[in-house]
Amino acid sequence: MASLSEIAPHLKGYGINSCHVRSRKLIGFTAQKWVVDDSLEPRDTMVMSYFPDDPKDDRWAASEIDQVTGVHGCGCFKPQESWIFVTDMGEVFSGRGDNDGYEQSISSNQRVFISSVKCIARGFAYAVGINRDVYRRVAPNKWVSVKDKALNLLKTEKVADAGFRDIDGFSDSDIYACGGRGDLWHFDGKHWSKEDIPTNANLERACCGDDGLVYVTTNSKSLLIGKRGAWRVVDQDIGDEGFVDIVNFESRILVSTDDGVWESQKGKLVPAKLRVPKMKVYSHLAAGDGLLVVAGANEASLYDGSKWSKILRFA
Repeated sequence: MASLSEIAPHLKGYGINSCHVRSRKLIGFTAQKWVVDDSLEPRDTMVMSYFPDDPKDDRWAASEIDQVTGVHGCGCFKPQESWIFVTDMGEVFSGRGDNDGYEQSISSNQRVFISSVKCIARGFAYAVGINRDVYRRVAPNKWVSVKDKALNLLKTEKVADAGFRDIDGFSDSDIYACGGRGDLWHFDGKHWSKEDIPTNANLERACCGDDGLVYVTTNSKSLLIGKRGAWRVVDQDIGDEGFVDIVNFESRILVSTDDGVWESQKGKLVPAKLRVPKMKVYSHLAAGDGLLVVAGANEASLYDGSKWSKILRFA
């Protein structure tokens, strides 16, 4: 455990690329060092944990993992509570406090390319990939594929047009995965079925709301809203920047761009009335257990439901 002033020098040259809330007592970040502007170039990678309730000088912990191209993560709660971080290539790094380190890779398949990892309904961690791959972590060192034949890419389909970038769900038997050009699928716990949606835009991030609806961001600055068999597209006027993250915070659907944080109200996005502290960019969002985290390239702010705190900043 360390203070922010102790870990900050080690973050020089890094940029935050995700934030996560596991509980009110534990928040996580990933950061990578960008030496060259190439998304396929392996980069130094850091996983950090923040403990809000601990003494000020002991609120931070950081672990360097191997050089990787990308890393995706979440806090999961089954089969036990832990951090799960997965690289693009399917390598797994878990953090449980008493036993941090690498696990067996998600799959021995060399064609696996992971694009997102998410905890479904405060249960298991799920990982999705560009080949419509879907995996569930059922135990340490064990992921099982929940992909069926319906998800196999057809000979006429291109990976760029059909593949998963994100996943979310209301339960293990009510899950949505999205990506590609209008490639949205539903899982009922046994079988996958393709959703007929009124857009051919690239689908990017998915979020299940407390209102029973699913919200999916697109690269065309529109929001896909609906549930199984019933969808609509709402065009959004959000300025020049595209969507980055989307979360459900206390029954409010929040969407980030580099320029700010927006809230969905009656299907329309409006600037969120949360008095977010001034930041250079507002790219990354995380929510859970009554907390909201907004993170930029080298800073992060925490909202506990009543007040904001700047918890992270480095050069």
